[in-house]
Parts: sequence; structure tokens; C-alpha cells
Amino acid sequence: YSKKAEFNEVTSASRGACTKDTRKEILEELMEWAKDNSSRPIYWMNGMAGTGKTTIAYSFCQQLLAEQLLGASFFSSRSEDETADPARIFPTIAYQIARHSPAFSSTLLASLDKEEGSGRTPLESQFRKLILNPAKASAFALKQKRLTIVCDGFDECKGLKQISEILSLLITHSLDLPIKIFISSRPEAEITSKFTSPDYHQKFVLHNVEGRFVRRDIKIFLCNCFQEIRTEKHISEPWPTEVQLKKLLDLSGLLFIYAATVCLFVSDPDIPNDTTQRALDTILSYNVKDLRNEASYKRLDELYTGIMAAAYEKNGTETMQNILRVIVAAQTPLSRTAIAELLELETQSIALGKALSSLRSVISVPDDSSQPVKIFHASFPDFLFDSIRSGQTHHIAPEESHRFLAEKCLELLAHLLTKDNICGLKDKNERASQAEIRSHIPETLDYACTNWIFHFLQTKDTGSLNQQATQFFGERQVLHWIECMSFLGKLDVALKMLHKMEHSATVSHATWSLNH
Repeated sequence: YSKKAEFNEVTSASRGACTKDTRKEILEELMEWAKDNSSRPIYWMNGMAGTGKTTIAYSFCQQLLAEQLLGASFFSSRSEDETADPARIFPTIAYQIARHSPAFSSTLLASLDKEEGSGRTPLESQFRKLILNPAKASAFALKQKRLTIVCDGFDECKGLKQISEILSLLITHSLDLPIKIFISSRPEAEITSKFTSPDYHQKFVLHNVEGRFVRRDIKIFLCNCFQEIRTEKHISEPWPTEVQLKKLLDLSGLLFIYAATVCLFVSDPDIPNDTTQRALDTILSYNVKDLRNEASYKRLDELYTGIMAAAYEKNGTETMQNILRVIVAAQTPLSRTAIAELLELETQSIALGKALSSLRSVISVPDDSSQPVKIFHASFPDFLFDSIRSGQTHHIAPEESHRFLAEKCLELLAHLLTKDNICGLKDKNERASQAEIRSHIPETLDYACTNWIFHFLQTKDTGSLNQQATQFFGERQVLHWIECMSFLGKLDVALKMLHKMEHSATVSHATWSLNH
């Protein structure tokens, strides 16, 4: 089960509702579909990155909830490990439906007690036990409630093969389920291939919405944002001008994320009030020759390039690249404290604070240094990882980033894993409390222990990494690491990663000293 996957989970910085009076047509259509007993059981809304899918899905959830029609929600995000895990989708949905329906809850408990037949995949067994069997057994009660399940961002899950299987199960059994299912995603091949028959689903392509409706909605959004910026920055004159607003709308095209990123860039609290208007002028000065013929992503790339250029100029190339490598390649979002420790900077490092501040339009930086730094939108790492889009200056190569993180993790382990009984237990047979574990195994050490092998295995040319790994396995350090993983309750993870490492072509045979 993933609490964070529920649509209104408060810790998610990248989720929110549509601005008032925007997206009216699609939201009305969705509510009509949800309430119509004769409509198709599945609704698939697809659209390219940045077109506002998550915001629409969030608003749809709000409207369903207000009318007691929301059965469950699952919002996936690359930056939240547990919400990107396909194995958590069915348990999370089942848990939420059970909260709304006592009949489903009791049949779910009965279903869990029954043994499933062999020959099924883990996901199919999950689906039958947690969703299909209890839903069919409580069909009458569920039909009365007319519930809808909302799933957003399946394309951001790790393992599109598993997502493809989940979609197959939902589509195959959609007529047997007394619940409707809404899915929003990018049109990835593994997802698109499942929606070939129109008999079971309704489809809406977000980036094919008539341009005038999108332009109208983005204009409302921008006017709202700039009204707030004028108030916060004490700007009295009318701003932006009609000419500036028109160019912003032209630049945004169909991409809400473009407009949202501009607003975040211009409203940055680190920009002095008297230079706020100049910040907008900078964006509007980007060289876009013919907006009517320019691809939407080209405009977004121009915007990201401008933000990166300003950040690099303020902070230096090496500093920015190292910070970005950690943020975009980390397996789970890390706090400011953890980023500082991995990069061997002071926790309150002025350089780190300054660099993160210059990225506020693309990442969420909490005031509390122990809270995770998160990427606002998946289109930003997409831009950085693509050398053609980001160019030589701002390109962050995935393999180099993983190599960098593997090195930093191994350096940290060499420095911190130096003794037995890391939690300092007087009696080794006693169990360490969570407080003791967190006190002796802080976030950064936890991350390094859990993920160093993952990063190592993403690196084809390991070079000096092999030497670091050989040293790690050749000393008592590996035993300290296993003990540490045991305290964290991740011994199974350690064994799986060791198994993967042993069978990887990446690893030099010299690395392995475990047999001694």
C-alpha cells in the first residue's frame, strides 16, 4: 500500500487542481462519463508531457470526492519510489475501496483467506485476490455507489512491462468490474498497444484539444499567476503588457508546464522585487524565430536552457552538474542535508543553498533541510538526459550520473562503516529501536547502503569503481554493510543486489572477494 499515491497526499509538491474556470470542457465530459451507467468502463486520457494531465486528474478526483463517487486514486511519480512501484497499485486501490464500501471490505478479507491457483503471475494473483473477486462478490453494493478509480502517470512507473500487464488485466475484466476506471498517461508504446479496441474504453487525446480552448485556459492561468506575483512583489503598474502576455501564450503553445515554469521562474523569492520584470524580459528575449512552426518541446527546451544558463552562470559548471547529477539520478528524492553530505559540503553550505535557489523554477526546495528536494515535472530530467535537447553545456549523461553517485556512495561507506555494532547495542541480541537506528544510520548512510550497487550496475565502464568495490569486498567493510542493512530491515534487498552484481557483466572478476 502507498499512502503517497493517493491524489490529495499533502507531501506532493507537484500535484494541484486546475486554476478556476480552466479545463471546463474536459472536466464536464469526465463527470458525465463517470455518472453515465451506459458509458464504457474505462476512460483513457493521454497527452504528451506538460499538457496538464496530472492537474486534470487531480481536479477530477476533487469533483468525484465532492459527490462521493471517488473509489480510489493512484498517482505515480518518478520522484516518489513507492508511487512508481507497479506492485503497490492493486493493494493501494483495494485498501481505498474497502474504506468506502463495507461490503467490499468484508469480501476482500474473505478473498485473502483463500488460496489462489498456481500458474498465475504475481500481478494477476494480486488482481484477482484484491480487486476482481471481492468486487464481483460485492457487485450489487458497488453498483449502487457508482465509484470511479483514478490512475495518473502510469508512464512514470518503473517497469512498463508490469504496467502493460496491469492494463491487460483491467481491460480484460473491465466488464466484470462494477467500478469505472480512469487512466491518464503519456502515449508510450507499452500503454498505447493495450488500447486498440474501442469497445471497452473511451479515449481523449489531450494535445489534440482545439488550440483556442488551450490558449484560453493558459491565459486564465497566467493572469492568475501574475496577479499573485504583482501582489507579492509590490508591482503596481499593469504587467505583463498585452504584447508580453501574447508572446507568452505563443511560447506556451499547448504546454501548461511552460506557463507554470515561467511563473515559478519570475516569482522566485531570490529575485529582488525591482528586477522581477526584467526576469520576464529575459524569457521573452529567447530566440524563437517562427512560433507557429516551432515544435512545442523546442520552446520548452529554450525555457529550460535559459534557466540552466542563469544557474550555471551564478554557480559554476562543476557545482551545478554535480548537484543536478544527484537530484536527477538518485533512486529516491534526497534532502538538502543528504545532498550536502554526498557532495562533501557543509549542511548549511552557501554554495549549495545558492545553487538550489537558482533551480526553484524546476525543483521544489523545502525550507526544512531534512525534507526531500523534488523535481516539479518529469519533462525536466527528460530534457537534461537528452543530449540533443539540452546541448553539450547542460547535458547530464545518465551513466556518468550513476557512476558519480556510485563513487560518492562508496566513499561515504568507506568513511562511515568502520566498526561492528553500528547502533552501539550493549546486548547484541536485543533489537534496536527506530530512534536508535535513525540516530546511528542517518538518511545519507541509509541511501548509500541501499543504492550503491544499483548505481554501480548502471555504469558500463566502471574503471576505478572496480578498485573501490574490490576494496569494499576485501575488507570487513562488507560485513559492516550487511549488518547495517539488517538494522534497516533491508537484508533481502542486500542479497538481491549482491546476486545481481555477481551475475553482471559490468563487474570485474577481481571485484569478488566474497568467497574468502
